[in-house]
Amino acid sequence: MSYTDKQLQLATQIAYMKISKADIQNYYDQYGDYPTLQWLLSNSDNTVNNIADEYMAIYDADADADSIAGVRRDSAQKIIDDIVNGTSECASWKFVSVMNEKSLNTKLCKCQ
Repeated sequence: MSYTDKQLQLATQIAYMKISKADIQNYYDQYGDYPTLQWLLSNSDNTVNNIADEYMAIYDADADADSIAGVRRDSAQKIIDDIVNGTSECASWKFVSVMNEKSLNTKLCKCQ
């Protein structure tokens, strides 16, 4: 299977999001299925972290929109908005597991 550059970029950004194993397991225990990325970002009351807010916290909220930092922040916010609104192709990606190896500074997310 081959992936587009856009899909790979989205997958990279998703790896920076603080999605926990507990988020996935809790959803699975309640609904018998795996949560979509859209659900995880839209239901902060039901997740360990407010995933969207935690993701956006790495960006400079006060940066000028025309600056590099401002453009990065606005691009990141668009990714979040598109997922929450269901207009991103990855909004329907289901999270099956998250493997986070802090000693190696790596994170793997398995989606369907």
